[in-house]
Amino acid sequence: MPHPATTEGPRPIPAPWSTCEDCGAAPGLPLSPIEGAPELILCPACFTWRAQARAAEQHLAALAAPLIGAWAAHWARAGVPFEDLAAIVNTLTGADLADEYGDAYRARTLRALRWTYRAPHELAPPVPALRTEVAAADLPTLAEWRPAEPARNVRRPYFVSRDGQARTLHAATDTLAIVHPDGARTLLLTGYRGQTTGALGGPAGYHVPAKLWPQVQAALVGTGETP
Repeated sequence: MPHPATTEGPRPIPAPWSTCEDCGAAPGLPLSPIEGAPELILCPACFTWRAQARAAEQHLAALAAPLIGAWAAHWARAGVPFEDLAAIVNTLTGADLADEYGDAYRARTLRALRWTYRAPHELAPPVPALRTEVAAADLPTLAEWRPAEPARNVRRPYFVSRDGQARTLHAATDTLAIVHPDGARTLLLTGYRGQTTGALGGPAGYHVPAKLWPQVQAALVGTGETP
């Protein structure tokens, strides 16, 4: 007799999750692996792969451009025609070969270079991680709630943290609340309108005293905002 779980079929993917456009085998979110590029539905593994490949491409350009540019400037000044410089580049990169031979040549050369030279001590900036480590001590603590003030063009309620900073919670912010025994919450900001990309314009979350939790809940649903 089959296990009961096998008769239920696949569980539906909740919005805004959908099937990854790359692997087609895992749930994904709307993400943009390249800044300014259109978003794709990508699972964490495929997003990381795309982002790392893009970072590797940018790193190679940053390392190679000054060397190649200096080489071309030196030999052009020495009198070597530009056409000859271009032919040298084509020969070294296998661009003058047929596609299949050029691909094989570049693969062999890259493997040889990879084993001949060590990685530099200073690499390109790391790819932004899908997961962020947050220390609880770094989160601001909300201390006071204040209503909207249309006369001052303050159109939504806001909070003041213990460090004196004004803190606004938007209704479209995605959050995760961790409840503590005394009724206080650690409120983590996990995204905006179902998307995990882009800065939220503030800290990763807040400590919320129990007495302010009703006002925080109201802010997260847009209560008290003025047109």
